[in-house]
Amino acid sequence: MTSLNKVVQNSFLYSFSSIILRASSIIFFPLFSLYLTKTDYGILSISQSIYIILVLLAGLELNKALTRFIFNKNNHTQDQDNKLIYTSLSISFSFGCLIVLFMTFVGQYFLGSILKDISYYPYVFVYTLCIPLNTVIDTCRVYLKARHKGVQVFILDTSFYSFNILLNLFFIIILKWNVLGLIFGTFLNILIFLIILIFVFYRKFSFSFDRSIALRFLKYSTPLIPYAILNILFESIDKFSLNANLGSEKSGIYYLALTFAAIFSAVKESVINALTPWIFENIENKNEIYLRNVFNIIFVGLGIIAIGIAWFSKEVLIILSSNPEFIQASFYIPFAVMSLYFIFLGQLFNIKSFYFAKKNHFLFMATLTGILINLLVCHYYIPLHGIYGAVAGRIFGSAILTAVIVYISFSETEKRNIYQLPVLLLILVSVFGFCLFPIFDNDSLYFLIIKSFLYLIILLSFSFYLNKKFDFFKILKSKFSPSKK
Repeated sequence: MTSLNKVVQNSFLYSFSSIILRASSIIFFPLFSLYLTKTDYGILSISQSIYIILVLLAGLELNKALTRFIFNKNNHTQDQDNKLIYTSLSISFSFGCLIVLFMTFVGQYFLGSILKDISYYPYVFVYTLCIPLNTVIDTCRVYLKARHKGVQVFILDTSFYSFNILLNLFFIIILKWNVLGLIFGTFLNILIFLIILIFVFYRKFSFSFDRSIALRFLKYSTPLIPYAILNILFESIDKFSLNANLGSEKSGIYYLALTFAAIFSAVKESVINALTPWIFENIENKNEIYLRNVFNIIFVGLGIIAIGIAWFSKEVLIILSSNPEFIQASFYIPFAVMSLYFIFLGQLFNIKSFYFAKKNHFLFMATLTGILINLLVCHYYIPLHGIYGAVAGRIFGSAILTAVIVYISFSETEKRNIYQLPVLLLILVSVFGFCLFPIFDNDSLYFLIIKSFLYLIILLSFSFYLNKKFDFFKILKSKFSPSKK
């Protein structure tokens, strides 16, 4: 049995690597902005979105099945585990090759309406070549996680992303391949790491395909595919709609806004990963009052982070980018961040509902509703309001998604309400209002000073609230004061 410390350590490492990934796109943005245009970023946005969907289809959610059965190590032998791994890999790799074959011949015609002014060859096609290769790397990650090799997973992820950035810089700066350099660099990086992993794991795996395991995997994973597809479509539908209506240049601006907002997404996911077992434990111990207080603090704390990203993203873009055209992205970042904040609330309610009801089938319905709202808003408002139509679709879609989750959560758990809905709504409205404050920005130094002063007041107020509830200043003092001998 794996110790709690080991689990916590691994969770931290996985979260930290995720944050590094999201932050790296911001850190290297100044360099990339010298060589890439808005159109390049638009090509990258649509190509990546298509690639993510195709990777999901190739994987058939088999890695979740593999995780489920390999973690359940009831009298598992190494030979049995090898069969699980190789069977899962064989199916996903084969299906990935079929997708590549299909996309090679009909991809250009199949995606014509979505791509609009983006050429299928070479941009999207190079990404499709990565699909079967990526299945091998993903399976190796699942194997390492199953063995609780958090350090190895961290090394694999960070080295993979670091080398990918180096290749991108080489192809963009040295060879001047523009956005094709980013895409081809990704392909070459996946290929190199695939070869390395084959050498590392070759002796650990036996090539043994088991038909009964394959049927068991597919029986488990197949019901998960529709929700996974809906989840990705929810993240992509506004991008596709924007590109189909206005082309890759506008898509590029929107992509930059979402990239900056992704910093909040990394923090959000890290908090969710850390909170899930802790929430379950406190529910089990009936610490509801304590749970409510801590939850409110976390919700306010993440709200303050969201406000900070919304308020100061423009200044960060001005500092980082040498291309003044990219500053346009700052107008849409507050809306993108707010949509993620909505989703955060929904995820927390889903944790509670899953504990009490022991099921989350309603997520399919909630996500489908969010997608339909997103699609309708984008369809009607993108032709009229451009990128604002896309962000409106994302905002309304995520708000409806969260509202459906909250409603069903209360229905499923009846009166067992851990979270105080009126308090949460007050926090939500407050954060939403503060996030929209930058729309009054007049590019003056005075407005920046006002923003900074107000944000300082918000931070100090939150600190005093923490101190009142948990003796925050006392804890902070104990951490930084020299120990008495």
